[in-house]
Amino acid sequence: MHYGDRQNRESQNDTSAEVLSFSRTRRAYSERNRDFMIIYYTEFSNMLIQPAQVRQEFQDRYNRQAEALERVLVDGMERKQVRRLNAPASARIIYDLTRSLTAQRRLGWSQASPDDDAGSLLDVTWKGVARQKR
Repeated sequence: MHYGDRQNRESQNDTSAEVLSFSRTRRAYSERNRDFMIIYYTEFSNMLIQPAQVRQEFQDRYNRQAEALERVLVDGMERKQVRRLNAPASARIIYDLTRSLTAQRRLGWSQASPDDDAGSLLDVTWKGVARQKR
């Protein structure tokens, strides 16, 4: 999966649509490549336990996707659609939330539609969980 490819990005001017597109692209890829995703999640988990033994391929894949998402956030800050924030850390947080949601779907923990799950992820990442001031 290459989210950073322009054809996989739904909108060039709407940061929230791009974050949603990231989630949808990851979900679609994981549905088409179930066997690979089992290996990927295993290797990703091993990165936390035995970082030296993880294949560079999996680290590179994670970094490429996180960097693509970081560019989306930086572009959003430049367009004044995203507040100033630590883009590298925020991109990895959103990526990890997306990865977690994908794992929950694979485990059968989510009964929502894929689009509803992607929308929920966007709602949490875009609006946060704090009550909005009225």
